[in-house]
Amino acid sequence: MDKMNLDEFFKRIGFSGPFEKPDQATLNAIHKRIVMTVPFENLSIHCGEKIGMDHKAIFNKIVREQRGGWCMEGNYLLAWVLRELGYDSVMLGARVTFGNANDPSAPESHLINMVTIDGRRYIADVSFGLSFQIWEPIELVSGKDHTEAAGVFRLIDQDGLWFFEKTSRKQKILNPDLAKSDLKAFERRLTEYVSCLQPATGRWRMILIVVSVCTATGAWNWLIDPDTQKVSFFSSLWNHPFFTISCITLIALFFAGIHKRVVAPSIIAARCRTVLAEYNMSCDDTGKLILKPRPNPHSKTFA
Repeated sequence: MDKMNLDEFFKRIGFSGPFEKPDQATLNAIHKRIVMTVPFENLSIHCGEKIGMDHKAIFNKIVREQRGGWCMEGNYLLAWVLRELGYDSVMLGARVTFGNANDPSAPESHLINMVTIDGRRYIADVSFGLSFQIWEPIELVSGKDHTEAAGVFRLIDQDGLWFFEKTSRKQKILNPDLAKSDLKAFERRLTEYVSCLQPATGRWRMILIVVSVCTATGAWNWLIDPDTQKVSFFSSLWNHPFFTISCITLIALFFAGIHKRVVAPSIIAARCRTVLAEYNMSCDDTGKLILKPRPNPHSKTFA
C-alpha cells in the first residue's frame, strides 16, 4: 500500500498533535477527531457513483473532497492511518443487529479495527453513525463499561462471540458545573425569552396582514380596471399607485425577513428541541422543558 500524506489527513480532521509515539492518547485523539469531522455518509449509493475499496479513491473522497463515507470507507481509511503511524492493528468484520435480534448467522456487513497497545486490545470504529457511535476506542474487556458523552458502552463475550452494547444508563457529564445548575433556571430563561418575542411577533403579524390585504385589494382593482389591458404594464402600475406601493412594501418586508419574524418564537423553540434532543429532552412552543423516556438498550455484534 502506498504511503499516505498524513499532513493532509491531519488537516482534514483538525488534528494538530502532539504525536510522539503510537500510544493510546494519540489513538483516542485521532479517533475522536475523525468522528467529529467525517460524517457517516452513503450518498454515493443514491447518486449512482462507483463504490470500491481502493485506498486512494477513499482518501480523495474523504480527505480531498471533504466528504464523509460509509463504514467500510471510514474504517478502511483509519486502518491505513494506523499502519502509517506504526500501530499494531488489524481489520475485523462485524455484524450489525438491533435489540434482541443477535443472530450470529447474519452476514458480516460492518468493518472495524482492533488495535493492540502495550498488550491491551482496543476496538476502534469511526464510522457507525447514529447514537451508537463511540467517540474513542473501547478496550476489549468483557463487561467493562466505557462511559462517554454519547452514552455508556461495553463489550460482552458470549462463548467467543463478542457483542457491542450501548446501555441506557447515566451518561458521562462533560461539564459538571453545568450539570449541577438548575434546569428550572434554564427553563425559566427560555420561557421568558420566548414570551418577550410574542408582542413583537404579534405586531409583525398584524403588519403583514394589513399590507397583504392592501396588496390584494389593490391587485383586484388593478385587474378589473379596463384600462389595464390597454396600456403598458408600467403605465398600469403608475395608474394604480395604491397597488404599486402596497406590492413594493410587501416585497420589502419579505426581504427584511418578516417571514421569520412572524414565527420567531417557533423558530427558537425548534432550535432548542434540536439541541435538547441530544440529551433526551424537548420543549414545547412556550419553552417549557419536556423529559423523554430513556431509550431501550441496543447492541451491535461482531465476531
